[in-house]
Order: sequence, then C-alpha cells, then structure tokens
Amino acid sequence: KFEMMADCSKVYTEGPWIIMDHYLTVRRWEHDFKPSEAGEVATALWVRFPQLPIEYYNERVLYHIAKAIRKPLKVELNTAMSPRGRYARVCVEVDLTKPLISRFAIGKYTYTIEYEHLHYFCFTCGKVGHRKEYCST
Repeated sequence: KFEMMADCSKVYTEGPWIIMDHYLTVRRWEHDFKPSEAGEVATALWVRFPQLPIEYYNERVLYHIAKAIRKPLKVELNTAMSPRGRYARVCVEVDLTKPLISRFAIGKYTYTIEYEHLHYFCFTCGKVGHRKEYCST
C-alpha cells in the first residue's frame, strides 16, 4: 500500500526489480488473490544480446530485435562490459508459461540471448521453472 502516488508510480515504471538475484513481480492488488492459481505469469526481464555488432546499438534496432522475444518495454542504450565482452540490453515483458527463445538471426549470423537472473530455465523446452535435467518433454 502506498501513501504517495509518486511511490506507486515508481514501483510500476522503474522495474524490473531484482531482490537477492531473483525477480520480484509487482501486481496491482486483487481481492482473494491466491498465487498458486494466478492465470497469467507475465513479468519483465532484462535480456542481453552479447557480441552484437556495434552498428545494431541503436534504440530502434534493439527494440525491433526484442520484439522477437516478446513485448519490449525499454532499451538500455549504454553498452556494458562483461567478462565475455560487450552486450546490448533490453527489458522485455514475457509470459513465463510459454517457451523463451535462446537465439535470433540477422543476415547470415545467429546471436544468442541471455536472460538475466533467470535461474530455472530449461534449454530443452524453453520454459521457466525447471532445468533440462528435469524436463518431461
């Protein structure tokens, strides 16, 4: 419950929120809400596009690439340095009950997608919630 509308607005617009290396999904209050019966499991996630050529570091291009994953929310225009090199970063809204894609192609090259802070992701079926060792597909 927020006393100030500015605080409420900040929580909904400045995420996604990461607590102890896990995503915290914020929803509006619903009467008699039971988490185990929540129908829609959409959340905002940060994704990285490592080794993307510098000519694609453009807000419109990154937004277009992110549409292949799901719904793009915001693009981080700053490039970042990681142990594996530079990467572009985009926040996307995804439905965690549907398979996530792990790569995309531009021209003759294929690029990988890294999902930040996603610990239980199955590379066999593409769904969140278990690892490939425990996949039933």
